[in-house]
Amino acid sequence: MEESYTSESAKASGAQMSVEDIGKLNRKHKRQPEQFAQEIMAHIQTKGTFPPFPEVAKTHEIKPCDFSRFPGQTWGEPDLGLLGCSEITPEFMPEWFAKYARAIADNTQTPVTMATLLGLSALATVLQGKALVQGLSKSHKEELVIWTVTVLPPGNQKSPVFKAMTEPLRDWQVEEGKRGEQEREARNEQIDIAKRRIERLKKEAAETGDAEQALSEIAKLKEVLKTAIPKPLLYVSKGTMEGIRDILKQNGEKIGILSAEGGLFDLVCGLYNAGEADIDLLLHAFFGEYFNDNRAGGVMYELLRPLITLGLAVQPVILSSLASGGSGSKGKFRARGGAGRFIYGVPTSLVGQRSVEKEPTEVPPEVEHDYKDRMMRLLRLLPEHANTVEGTVYTPVLVLDPQARALYKRWWSSLERRHGTDSSGKSDDRDLAAIQDWTTKSQGTILRIAGLIHFAKHVENATKVEIDGDTMSAAIRFYDQAVPHAQAAYFLMGDSKAPTNKRAHELYEWLVSERREYFLESLVREPEKGTTKAPSVFASKNMPAEQWHQILKVLERANVVSGPIRIETGGRPALARRINPAIYA
Repeated sequence: MEESYTSESAKASGAQMSVEDIGKLNRKHKRQPEQFAQEIMAHIQTKGTFPPFPEVAKTHEIKPCDFSRFPGQTWGEPDLGLLGCSEITPEFMPEWFAKYARAIADNTQTPVTMATLLGLSALATVLQGKALVQGLSKSHKEELVIWTVTVLPPGNQKSPVFKAMTEPLRDWQVEEGKRGEQEREARNEQIDIAKRRIERLKKEAAETGDAEQALSEIAKLKEVLKTAIPKPLLYVSKGTMEGIRDILKQNGEKIGILSAEGGLFDLVCGLYNAGEADIDLLLHAFFGEYFNDNRAGGVMYELLRPLITLGLAVQPVILSSLASGGSGSKGKFRARGGAGRFIYGVPTSLVGQRSVEKEPTEVPPEVEHDYKDRMMRLLRLLPEHANTVEGTVYTPVLVLDPQARALYKRWWSSLERRHGTDSSGKSDDRDLAAIQDWTTKSQGTILRIAGLIHFAKHVENATKVEIDGDTMSAAIRFYDQAVPHAQAAYFLMGDSKAPTNKRAHELYEWLVSERREYFLESLVREPEKGTTKAPSVFASKNMPAEQWHQILKVLERANVVSGPIRIETGGRPALARRINPAIYA
């Protein structure tokens, strides 16, 4: 006969529940198996003892609950970082980047997530187009393009952080602009004259009827128009999609859209053109796909390999506005995969916790110099069109070495079991199923981040083309930190099914306040049936079952609760969860 388990506290008090006691409860709740299960669990939670279920099963025809493996269960330390959006820290990057991002965050008393993501977008703006990253097959190649958005309320010093992380790019634009300024002005004057001459020739030809000579001269003048020398640009902070398209045409088909203002988020969501989404170019430019468009006055625009990196810092209301998009522009943006391309940062605001008494932590000059120097060196890397082998233009391709390849495959295999559905078509136990449009792009995101880390590590040896295992491990660490932020962002965008860490943390706090060894899921999902009042947000009428199961999965992964313990009651089984006692320490 299996012995009942008694906790240390229960042994001290001598609390126990006899077979006869259980028999009385069974008769009392003969047609109310859930009430029976609740009273049994109430005893376990208050007294800390397990009733002798095997004996009860024999005498009262109740199937036993298998608690046998739980008394000796070994718990890991609770990983509370998984329950909230802990910072995306920059230590996955080389020291020159990580130290500067930390220093800027300390100086401005802002979450380091913001400096990290804006710095990554600045780096991608510098490197996009200069290489590709190959995945597991030769046909899978990713551009060094990323889209990031950091979400923080007003007053979080977005502009100073943005200025600091993008300063090398701004300095380069100013320097390069001055270098060719005289030649550019002279050429622009020639073009202006050519434009006016073309208009005059058209007018004269219309008046005289002699168009042959005029058309011949106009053709020559149009060739002059093609000789414009554009001002070199790495990024813009405002504009329209038509303007971005023109800039790409003049700027080697590459541009960054970087801003600390929310208006550009409307641009990338396509909120113009009479409310219709026009995000085709952006979606193509994420992958460097061929793009053509003849809608602008009959003029054909053709881009062979457009590339656009995004780095934005916005207020929560900007992201939340996607929730009201429905079938309009913002709804189309997510429906067409736009939202799934972003790397999100939703850190906790430090407003209200900042120190105004101590002197500001200044950025060490050597740290600032190192960051700017490395970014400038990467800027001077030969662009893709200058890399030639026997006269053939090519783009270098970074490949995974054996260790990096093995790590990538292992990570991908693990991710595959966390989204989508299982063989039965269910997704309840898949904690990332609700953000599947984000996770399904993660295979490419990891490769892009690994490529950026690779170049950042090998500034002195930029011709190295093998991504090593350490670099891939760093990219995976970054991704693991980014997942909770994506879940929080999707919640802000109105996805009530997203297994938000915010909700998981709320359930954790309730468990801590209750100080139980176990809890019965039905007491939380149907609080009106029990005496314990759990937060109403978890009630079945307020939260879909899928989201509830995924939140429990988050708590399981964080070593806060056990897997489900099935209690057979003669009716619908009850489910219990053991709670890691370490959360009460």
